[in-house]
Amino acid sequence: MKTNPQLSPPDAPTDAPARRKAYRTSRKREMTRAFKEEAFERAAWTVFSTLGLDAATVRDIVSLSAVSPGSFYNYYKTKEKIFDILLIKVADRVRTVVQQSRCPTDNLDMMLTRSNQAVLRELISINGAPRFLS
Repeated sequence: MKTNPQLSPPDAPTDAPARRKAYRTSRKREMTRAFKEEAFERAAWTVFSTLGLDAATVRDIVSLSAVSPGSFYNYYKTKEKIFDILLIKVADRVRTVVQQSRCPTDNLDMMLTRSNQAVLRELISINGAPRFLS
């Protein structure tokens, strides 16, 4: 009886790499990650608000956060990456406030006035925002 070389029995080894099972993170691991990210972001906010982006170092952020440097590099890789994340969060807050300040009956001048006032109020309310953005 001839066998077809293209067909192989189910238990025959293949050259394809074995597929890993999908890794599902546990609730505890997710909470730990969220805690570390929050600690890094709080520390980075403080460092950037006091020293600025150029003078700040990853070491400054890590030492203030009390989380390991390896975790920092695992989550962010560079200080610019965490700075961008913080900037996006500020922009999202400002965008939300501007949208809430608008009124459908406003003319362009009134809309711009209300939006500018809302932006300034929001930025002033965020601890360290003026120094962070300067």
